[in-house]
Amino acid sequence: MDGALRMSLGSLRSCLGIVLGMPQHTYVLPQDAEWCFVFTMEGDLCFGYSPSSQAASES
Repeated sequence: MDGALRMSLGSLRSCLGIVLGMPQHTYVLPQDAEWCFVFTMEGDLCFGYSPSSQAASES
C-alpha cells in the first residue's frame, strides 16, 4: 500500500497487527514529527526522536 493513514493512537493499536503484517516498510509518527518509528520488511523495529524535539535535547 502506498499512502498515508491518519488515526488516533487507540485506532492504531487496534489494527497494528494488520498494518505491520503488510510486506512493506511502515513509518509511524505524530503530527508534530517529534518522534518516529519504523517497522521494516526485514522485521527490524527502530525508534528515534527528531533532533529538534524536546525529548532529544533532554537525553
